[in-house]
Amino acid sequence: MHKNIQVAVKVAFSVAIVGALVLVGTVPAGALWSMRGEASATVQTDRLHAPPPGKVVENSGESLVFNVENGGQQSETLPTVYALERATTEDFTDSALIYQGESTQITDTGSSHSDSLWDVQYTDIAVGSAASCGIGGFGGGVWCWGDNSLGQLGQGHTTGFSATPLRVQTSADNPLSDLPEGSNMNFRISSGADMMCAYSSRDMWCWGAAVGVQFGIPDDTSTVVRSLPQRIEGLPLSENVSISAVSVGGAHICVLMSANVGLYCFGRGDNGRLGTGNQRHQSVPQRVVQGGASQLPANVRVSEVVAGADLTCVIPESRMAVYCAGQNRDGGLGNGTTTDSAYMRGIEVAGSDLGSVAGSVSFRHVMTGSTGADRDGFRGSVCVLVDREGAFCWGSGAHGALGTGNTRSSPLAQRVLGLPRGEWSWPGRGSTLSSCARNASALYCWGANGSGQLGVGHAAAALTAVMVPIPAGQIVFQESSSGGSDPDAVIQGLGTRCWRFSDGTLGCVGRGTNGALGEGDEGRLGSVNSTIGQVITPRLPVCAAGAVAWGERCVLVPGRVYFYRLSYTIGEWQSPLSRVFRVETVTPRA
Repeated sequence: MHKNIQVAVKVAFSVAIVGALVLVGTVPAGALWSMRGEASATVQTDRLHAPPPGKVVENSGESLVFNVENGGQQSETLPTVYALERATTEDFTDSALIYQGESTQITDTGSSHSDSLWDVQYTDIAVGSAASCGIGGFGGGVWCWGDNSLGQLGQGHTTGFSATPLRVQTSADNPLSDLPEGSNMNFRISSGADMMCAYSSRDMWCWGAAVGVQFGIPDDTSTVVRSLPQRIEGLPLSENVSISAVSVGGAHICVLMSANVGLYCFGRGDNGRLGTGNQRHQSVPQRVVQGGASQLPANVRVSEVVAGADLTCVIPESRMAVYCAGQNRDGGLGNGTTTDSAYMRGIEVAGSDLGSVAGSVSFRHVMTGSTGADRDGFRGSVCVLVDREGAFCWGSGAHGALGTGNTRSSPLAQRVLGLPRGEWSWPGRGSTLSSCARNASALYCWGANGSGQLGVGHAAAALTAVMVPIPAGQIVFQESSSGGSDPDAVIQGLGTRCWRFSDGTLGCVGRGTNGALGEGDEGRLGSVNSTIGQVITPRLPVCAAGAVAWGERCVLVPGRVYFYRLSYTIGEWQSPLSRVFRVETVTPRA
C-alpha cells in the first residue's frame, strides 16, 4: 500500500501526539511526541519496502524454521508485525496464514494461524478381548483404549488402562516404534484377542500380546508381548503387489494380497487353521494351498478372508461358495463333518438350509470371529450372508450363536430366525458367539449377551435375531466385537461390542472393565452395560494447506514442495508482499 503523507506537528505545553510514523527513505523513524515545550516536524513517508524472503535455518522434513526481517525499516514505538503465508501452488490458490506476530523467527509445523480444533472421525475400528482401537481419518492416527496390561494400547509399556482413547506411539514419539509418523496413510485395523494390527496397502504393524510366531519368532508358541508397533516381515510386497485385507485370529494372521497373488497366513498351525496343508507353526507368511488336495480351486481369486480363533474361512471372487480350514470340533467347517482339515474345504449346501434357497446361492460376507475357548477347548461358529435371503450359521450353538432358537450345534448351515428376508450386510467382523447384520434401516443381533453386548437393554442371550435400538439419527457403518480370552468369559457369554456410525463417532456396549467402552473416567466401567454409549472423540488441530494431522499435532509432508510469501505492518502501514520463495522439505533417511 502506498502512503504519501505530509505531517506537520506542533505541540505546546502538555499536549502529546503519539503514534505518528516517520519514515524518510530507509532511515529509522520514531513517533513524534512531547510532554512539554514545543516540537515541530514535516516529513514525507514513501512506501514500506517489500521484505526479503524468509531464510530457512532448520528443515526437519515435518517442520521448517525461518528467520525473517523487514529490510531495515522500523519505528521506535510501533512494532513490526510479520505475516507468513504458505501454499502448495505458486499462484497461492490454496494459501493459508500460518503465522502473524512480532517474532523474527517463525516455525511452520503445519498448523494454521487460528488455534481451532477438529473432531476426529473414525474410519475403522477393531475390538479385542479387553481393549479396542480405531483409525482416525484424514491422518488422524491410530487410537486405542481399554486394558494395557499386555501392551494393547501401543504406549511403550504394559501398565494401567485408559478409559480415554490414546494415540498409539509412532516412530516420532518413540524410536523403538515401527509405525511411521508424518504421513496421511490410509490405515485399516484388525485385532485378535490381545493383538492389534494396523496396515496400509504397503505395510503392516502389530502390537499387544500374541504367540511368538505371529511376531515372526521361529518356532515360538509362547506368549510374547510387544508394547509398541512392530513391522511384520515376509509379505510378498512389490511395486505391483499390495495388501488388500488383513484378518487377525486368536493365534494366527491372514493377509490377502492384490494382483491375484493369493492369501498368506502365519502363526500357530494347530488343527490346520493356516490352510497350508499341514499343522506346522509358521513365523513367515505362507501361501494358502489352492488346488490339489484343497477344494479351493487353483487360480481362483479370494475376495474376502476372516480368521477366527482356530479356523479360517474365505469367499472367492465369484461369491458362489465358502471355504474353511482348521478346527472342526463343533462343525465349524460347515461341511457336515467334525473332522479338522489343513486344506480349505467347501461348505455343504445341498444338505443344509442353504439347499432351500431358490436359484444359485450368492454369498455376500462371511464372519468367523464367533469363537472362543471354554475349559474343554475351542468352540466356534461361522455365519454368512446370502443375497436376498438373510444369514446362515453353523458350528457351535452356545448362547444361541447360530440364531436358530436353541443352543444346539450344527455342522451344516442353518437359517438365522428373526431376520426379515431382503438385502443384508455385515456391519463388521469378529465376535465371541454373537453376530449382527443390518439392512438399510435396521440392525439385528443374536447370540451371547452376558455383558449386555447386543445393546438391547438386557443381558439375556438372544436365541434368534432381535432388533437393536441405535442412537437417533445415526446409521451403523461398521461393527466389531470380542469376548474375553479366558474360559469363564466364554462360558458366561461375556464381551464388548462397538459400532462406528455415519458421522464418524463410535459407540460401545457390554463389558466396560478397565475402560473398555472408551467413555472417559466418568463413563461406565462396570461389567454389564446393555445400552449403547459414546466413545470419547479426540480433538486435533486444524492443519493449514498441504499439511497433515498426525496424532495430536500437524506436520508438513517430507519431500514436498511448499511456497511462501511474507509481508509486515508497522502501525497502519502495510508492506508489499515479498517475492514467492520455494522450499522443499527434506526426506529423512530410512
